[in-house]
Amino acid sequence: MNETGEAWYNLAGDENDVVLSTRIRFARNFVNFPFPLRFNCDDGERIQTLVFDAFSRIEHPERYQALSVKKLDGLGKRILQERGVLTPSETTNPVAGIVVRTDGKLVCAVNAEDHVRLSCFGAGLDTETVFTELKQVDDALQNIVQFAASVEFGYLTSSLKNTGTGMKLSLFLHLPSLSFLNHDTRELSSLIADTEKKGFNVRPCFGYALNYEDSFLPALGSCYEISSSRCFTGSEAEQIEELKKAVYILIEAERTSRRKITDNKPTALRDFVYKALAAVKYSRLLSERESLEMLFRIKWGIDTGILEGLENSVLFSLVYRTKDAHIEFINRNQHFKFEADINTGGLQLMRLRSLIMQESLEQIGICA
Repeated sequence: MNETGEAWYNLAGDENDVVLSTRIRFARNFVNFPFPLRFNCDDGERIQTLVFDAFSRIEHPERYQALSVKKLDGLGKRILQERGVLTPSETTNPVAGIVVRTDGKLVCAVNAEDHVRLSCFGAGLDTETVFTELKQVDDALQNIVQFAASVEFGYLTSSLKNTGTGMKLSLFLHLPSLSFLNHDTRELSSLIADTEKKGFNVRPCFGYALNYEDSFLPALGSCYEISSSRCFTGSEAEQIEELKKAVYILIEAERTSRRKITDNKPTALRDFVYKALAAVKYSRLLSERESLEMLFRIKWGIDTGILEGLENSVLFSLVYRTKDAHIEFINRNQHFKFEADINTGGLQLMRLRSLIMQESLEQIGICA
């Protein structure tokens, strides 16, 4: 475990030129209680009390903070949404609760679709460590409380697709080289189709790009989430291994495409990356979408070797540091002097985002 309490997304990870993060989630439910959608009277409050009490009794309880979501203000809810801790539906659920570890790496959502949804995050491709940490907490909780399960069906959940191991795997991939060549080769389209045929879901991490002519594929930043779609086939170890096999194919294909572009299309590559670097360097106002697009173009430049001076972990941390709610929190708690015409909350967020990007990326240099 990261004992310093530093946010997990600030850390380096394996294969993080392509795989930026790993997330594993367990869905669990208590015996003798209906699923959240069928709660009666005080069922939700009772579940929340049981979960919070269980975390107070596991090893190192001081590392965990438990609270009812309804006690969070609007900005706090938005920050947790941006970090993948809360879903929009949970922010309006009157009996939703949350337990967060100091480093933000391990999170327990209470009374979402299931009574308990334990999630653990890791930088890069790190399924083994993430699974081990998550399993340790899951086992510790099961020494205190009883989750619903059967020998025949495994863990019982509110959705049939989660019944079995109750585990969902998600990996965040950056695939700009495959995207760049896809118009001519259709390789990325084919790889995504093959991945989905194997039983995995593929979707854009940040939604779709607005200007298709200036983007390789509709995915903003060429960023994709690859996730498992079912929990009832095989053990946890087998499900992890199947996802890794599918992802390693994408990793190798991205690296092969990267080498092709570096060798055969260096001018187009440099033009694309340099424009992004110049836009960040001289910008005064950046929207969240613009910063994400520029950030991942610059990351591509680092990975192809035409830019230098910054680690992938620093670049990835900017994904979270430049989110609207995070910047609004900074603006509320620090005193900044803005230009006279930066006189609305929206403009101040865009101005701060531009300054954060420029300060974080000032060490980047162009390789000869």
